[in-house]
Amino acid sequence: MALGLTAAAALGRFELQVTLDEKSIRCDADNCLKQLIDYLVMIEMITDDSPKYMRSLLVTIGKKECVTITITPLEGEDG
Repeated sequence: MALGLTAAAALGRFELQVTLDEKSIRCDADNCLKQLIDYLVMIEMITDDSPKYMRSLLVTIGKKECVTITITPLEGEDG
């Protein structure tokens, strides 16, 4: 499964959109998301996954043949 990241690092508050491929996903979506979000913190794409920073999470399961991640910094909202 390919991993496509579309974002600059969001070091303040942000919205996160994730699209999972329905044919490639091999775990419950919530378990996959936990691992994915922890990885984004580890590689410093996001500061933290607490509600203080992650203000919105949209998850879609579709036919993308990859995982698509979009991190949108929220301007004017400091963490």
